[in-house]
Amino acid sequence: MTTEFPIDLRGVSRSYRDDQPVLSDLDLQVATGEVVAVLGRSGTGKSTLLRIIAGLDRGYVGRALLGGRSVQDLSDDQLSAYRAQSVGIIFQSFHLLDHLSAAENVDLGARFAPKTGVESTADLLAAVGLEGRGHEQPALMSGGERQRLAIARALRNQPEIILADEPTGNLDEETGRLVINLLGELGRGRGVASVWVTHEERLADAADRVLILENGKLEQR
Repeated sequence: MTTEFPIDLRGVSRSYRDDQPVLSDLDLQVATGEVVAVLGRSGTGKSTLLRIIAGLDRGYVGRALLGGRSVQDLSDDQLSAYRAQSVGIIFQSFHLLDHLSAAENVDLGARFAPKTGVESTADLLAAVGLEGRGHEQPALMSGGERQRLAIARALRNQPEIILADEPTGNLDEETGRLVINLLGELGRGRGVASVWVTHEERLADAADRVLILENGKLEQR
C-alpha cells in the first residue's frame, strides 16, 4: 500500500510503570521521500518514539499508521511481516553479524521476508561505495564502512520507512559527514520516509525538517 505519509502518528502518548509520561499527545507525519531529524537529550523519549514507529512498542494510547495501516488493527504476525518488508533500521552500533560476509549481511533481511523486484545486493553495495567487496568480513572494515554496509542492509527490501538511531555516534566527524550525506541521498532518491533520532546538530542540519523532542512533545526547530 502506498500513502502520502508512510509515518502518521496521531495523539500518541506513552508512559511507563511510574506513570510518568515519556510521550504526550504527540503528532508526527513524515511524507514519502522526506527526511525528518528528531533532536533531544538522552532520556527524552527518542528511542521510545523510534520503537513505536517501528511497530516494536504497542503500549501507547493514540493512533499509529504505518504505510497507511493502523498498527492496532494488525496481529503480531502481520506486524512482524510488515516491519520485515517495509521498515529498515540503522543502529549506532551497526548490529552486523561478523561471521557472515558483507553480502550475506545485506541479504539477511531478505531471507526472512523476501520481496520481488528489489535491488540486487551487488547494486546496493555499489550504491554505498562498497562495490566488489561483498566477500569481505565486516569485522575487517572501518567504522564508516560498517555503517555504510548497515545502510545497504536497511535498504535491501526497498522499505517505505528508514529509521536511524544515532547513526553517526560511533564515527569521526569526516566519516560521519559522508554517512549523513549518503543516508539523505539514498533515502530521498528511493522515496523513503526517514526519521533520524540524534543529539548531534551535524546530523540534524542535513534533514529536510528538524523537530525537538522535549517534555514529551515535538516542536519545530
